[in-house]
Amino acid sequence: MEPILTSVVAGFARRLTEPAGRKAAALVLGPRDQRAVESACREAAGRALAEVRENGTSEQDAAHALSLLDLLIAEQGPDDIPALLDPAPPGEETLARWRALAVTSGLDPRTFPVAFDPFVSALLRFVPEELARAARSEDGVLFPPVVLAKLDHLGANIAALSQAVGDEGLARLLPLAPTLLSALERGRSACIATDRRYSTPDLLLTLLAEGATRDCVQSVRPGLAEELSARLARYLRSTPLGDYEPFEWTERPDVRHAQRIAWAQGAALITDLHLLAGFLETPSNTQRQLAALLGRDFDLLREAALRRRTVAPTPGLVFTTDDPD
Repeated sequence: MEPILTSVVAGFARRLTEPAGRKAAALVLGPRDQRAVESACREAAGRALAEVRENGTSEQDAAHALSLLDLLIAEQGPDDIPALLDPAPPGEETLARWRALAVTSGLDPRTFPVAFDPFVSALLRFVPEELARAARSEDGVLFPPVVLAKLDHLGANIAALSQAVGDEGLARLLPLAPTLLSALERGRSACIATDRRYSTPDLLLTLLAEGATRDCVQSVRPGLAEELSARLARYLRSTPLGDYEPFEWTERPDVRHAQRIAWAQGAALITDLHLLAGFLETPSNTQRQLAALLGRDFDLLREAALRRRTVAPTPGLVFTTDDPD
């Protein structure tokens, strides 16, 4: 039955991701994303089969049902695969549409090898669960390129997916920009090396070394970035902060708020300006002291951080010394 299951999985994944090439060329799915979608669909199909087989369906009938499902999926366009991300149990309207699609494809739901409605209902329940599981996985490769591209095919179900992945919704899927993450990790590594707790002043000091953040701060008051960096470095040298404690970046409230800001701006990555704004809008001892120090300039800085946009640099070498004449 494995070859049939593989075919069905590939068909489902293709229908889920097909619009990316047409409507989101800049964020088209790569091989890892495609494999993540296929893996989620495979798990969903396997769970649906296991559920109907608990009711006495033979392996032969299950394989036949899969082959017919493969035929049904293959003949439909992406917009005709209904309710894949609906978090509620499929209702009569959805199941009626599936039955109509089956009839259009030359299939008779009444003579399906397994009970048609329970099989489809199980599949539609398990697909969103497995997709959400993939989105929450350690790798986190699935959905940033799919959902952030706002594909028309998935657009009506964004709220359902947001509910599936937790209270923070889709914003929690946004990753830190690689250059920002590298800078933050260097700061964390320094804390690990000296067995010192990582603190908000560490994060702010890292941000002030980033070009976009430094320019933003300098736009509010010339010399302010250097002044703040010196104050923070002096504080970190002279203040006992306790032993280092492991943490994840997304556990920090300022990082989570930066994710929400980036999502609201339609960004695909969290930049240093997003994180600066996240820090400035997240209550903490450091944030309150900075507000007291800057006075009215604090609000100017927050507004500047929210207003500015960081544009990702063009990758690779454009002009090289060995270019042909």
